[in-house]
Amino acid sequence: MYLKNNLKKIILIYFIFFFSLFIFTYKINQSISLENDLGRDLYEITKISLGDFTLIGPKGSFGGLYTTPYYYYLFIPFFIFFNKNISGLLIFNSLLFSLSISIFVYFILKKFNFLKALFSGLILNLIPFIIYSGRNPGNAFTHIPLFIIFLTFLFFLDFKKISIKKIFLFSFFYGVIFFMQFSYLVIFIPMLILIFVILNKQIKKFLFFLLGFSFSLLPLIIFEIKNKFIMFKNTFINKSYLSFVNNTNLPNGIKISNNVYEKFIFLNNELSKNLNINFLVILLILLILLFIIKNLKIRFFILSSLLSFIFLFILLKYQYSNHYLLPFLTLFIFTFILSLFYIKYSFLVYISLLIFLILKFPKSYYQQSLKTPELISKRVNFVLKKNLINKEDKFNILFIRNDNIPSSLGYEYRYFLLLAGYRTLNEFEYPISKKLIIFDENFNQDLNNINTWELNEFNLKNSKIKKINNQNLKMTFYLIEK
Repeated sequence: MYLKNNLKKIILIYFIFFFSLFIFTYKINQSISLENDLGRDLYEITKISLGDFTLIGPKGSFGGLYTTPYYYYLFIPFFIFFNKNISGLLIFNSLLFSLSISIFVYFILKKFNFLKALFSGLILNLIPFIIYSGRNPGNAFTHIPLFIIFLTFLFFLDFKKISIKKIFLFSFFYGVIFFMQFSYLVIFIPMLILIFVILNKQIKKFLFFLLGFSFSLLPLIIFEIKNKFIMFKNTFINKSYLSFVNNTNLPNGIKISNNVYEKFIFLNNELSKNLNINFLVILLILLILLFIIKNLKIRFFILSSLLSFIFLFILLKYQYSNHYLLPFLTLFIFTFILSLFYIKYSFLVYISLLIFLILKFPKSYYQQSLKTPELISKRVNFVLKKNLINKEDKFNILFIRNDNIPSSLGYEYRYFLLLAGYRTLNEFEYPISKKLIIFDENFNQDLNNINTWELNEFNLKNSKIKKINNQNLKMTFYLIEK
């Protein structure tokens, strides 16, 4: 009987893992859109793989602050294994999500039972923001599986028996997650309260937790010291934080209404879209369960989730982007799934949820992308075949999108050029560039209609201009030589 039960558990964990992997990788190469942040990440990770190491990660939305670089280095082994191909990022990201959900299921099996573990794993896999994030590597999404693992350990492990050394490592892990994405600020105070309670209110352990958490900032501290506190000066002395406050730092950024009712309706709609379940319904269920459930730990998780929503409501004041919601949503859905374990007829709720999520499955995530890696690669190869640049040239590039969203640096094009051995100058070196390649998706437009800071920095005066149209690649290519 013991062997039979163990075999069932092993089969379930493998089933959840491969089910997750299928959800996250099915048609991923044709549905991935290689642009913006993903293009930047590919370019930066490629530079690191070639020995150009960095102390900072992707730039945050707030002023001149950068996140920690752990996100980049996390992908390096798989990226190199896949010969610096985008597949390394896609597969590793999917594996992280599959592993985190499998770990979650494993701990549920240990404490609860087979059916609860099965339903929990399936439901978590079918939540839209989990599916989308598992299919889109990026510092806006890749933190989620790490946070699921952190929450799983936080809920299921007995911290009374954990040593100070392990507390330090655990908190360092949380710091890595937190400083990978600054939107964790929304849940910062509620999580600290939750952690303090789970650490059994032991001041010494909590102080070591704060120490380990702070220690994860070391790369940014070293960067600031080496660069005379440039991030601090840029953000607070030069007041670049005002671009966040005035909502001018994001392309097509959404301004949040100050009207309490309108703001609540807006947030409810956005949160519901990410869940495929009405957020307000779950919120009300958690409020009810807070007074019904007797288990103290899950009650503190519910309180932490509710308090996090209050902070989310308060802090989302200046601008909105969907990824700002994801740390809160991860905590929220994790808490909701676990809280149902402690009520009668939870199976009926799980079955209803599962059916509902299957019926509303986001098929659009699997549609053919208009900007696949294959298309970007063909555009770069076209430039190289036309011999527009040599490896010795001091050249830069400019990318003009057809949807008017600013993306002028074209990191995805820089990535493929770097793979081919062509290193572009950086975004501050347009004035010293001798050649400029423009990738223009606004097919066959007049160069005079292009007006960007980068083009002005390059200075077209006395330059030779060559223009090539390619209908198949849906692009106009410009070579501008000084």
